[in-house]
Amino acid sequence: MRIKEFSKPLLLAIFLISLSASLAENLLNIHKRSNIVWISITAFVLLWSFFDKEIRETLGNRLNIALLALLGFLMGIIYFLL
Repeated sequence: MRIKEFSKPLLLAIFLISLSASLAENLLNIHKRSNIVWISITAFVLLWSFFDKEIRETLGNRLNIALLALLGFLMGIIYFLL
């Protein structure tokens, strides 16, 4: 039972980090037409996760979600630069 309680926040955190990393990478490659659609989708999902009550309760608060998104965004920029 404890594994399920631990895995849900971990999976949500990994999902948010990967989404924001993808968003950062696509923002830096915005000249491609397909990236504009992907940017819109990922930005919507990130905003939705910021305001969704269940995700906020799982991850703690909005600050935790914002920090995870910022971490992923920085990871995406670093990945693009390398």
